[in-house]
Amino acid sequence: MTSAHGAWQMARNDEEEILALEKEASQLGYGVVEKSILIGELELSNQFRWIAGYLMPERMSALTPAQRRHVRQQISKRTKELSDVVQAKHIQHHLAFSCIDLHDECVRKRKRQKKSPYLCFLALYICLARSMTALLAAITAAAAAGGLLR
Repeated sequence: MTSAHGAWQMARNDEEEILALEKEASQLGYGVVEKSILIGELELSNQFRWIAGYLMPERMSALTPAQRRHVRQQISKRTKELSDVVQAKHIQHHLAFSCIDLHDECVRKRKRQKKSPYLCFLALYICLARSMTALLAAITAAAAAGGLLR
């Protein structure tokens, strides 16, 4: 009975950590949405918005565990797709980018531990959102240099 209780408590702690990271990721994502719209990066804005919308605590807590699992699979898939787009834009603007390497390392570690890699996808999304400040500044500078911004 004690080991079952301990396992349940550990799962509950994992869920609390996930919910806290989802809240942080949602807030960061919406910040990127606002900044992306201002400079006309609507594709990036829409991708960040979709993920951030599902990460909102109010939305996640309203779902059943099975529904959350399905939504989290979709979030993981879309985050991986978004990371490819963000990486390409970093390369295009000659900016350093390490989010994918950090994500891959995290996934390997979680798999060795036989744990879900979902936390790694949350960390990837947070890394992508944080990397967007420099990227959006570079996009703005490139557009201004090319006379595309007024």
